Amino acid sequence: MRSIRQFASLSSLEESSAHETVWVAKYGQLGIAGEALYRDELQLLQTNPFAEHLNKAFEIAGIEYGRADFGIYKGRVQIYEINTNPMINGPAPHPFAVREESTRLCWERYLEALRALDSGGGWPVGLPNGTLQRRRVRTNFFVRTRPTA
Repeated sequence: MRSIRQFASLSSLEESSAHETVWVAKYGQLGIAGEALYRDELQLLQTNPFAEHLNKAFEIAGIEYGRADFGIYKGRVQIYEINTNPMINGPAPHPFAVREESTRLCWERYLEALRALDSGGGWPVGLPNGTLQRRRVRTNFFVRTRPTA
């Protein structure tokens, strides 16, 4: 069985990867990813080898904030899309400690990048009741990775 791996990056910070056996690698398939793939993911997060390519794509697109979904084909970065309103999941428990470390590192970098954007001034903006509603409330439906069985 061939495994397909899709990556996602917020600007030039690797966010996560999903593992599937079909070309749509959006949510991850139970039982595909093992500890070796999660170790590889952590190494990619630590070294960020795709930053130059991804930064160039964001620059060409004129997008300062977004999540690029991409893969590697024949050794080359292939960008599928840049989502300018991405859903962001915080750290969650996982059976593999190395995956929890990757998630922690991603979350830490993401919050660091948001703090860098904060101007430090201003005040809270009040919204009338009912203006905002919860999105995607189904528990674990949009989890990007699934542990092996």
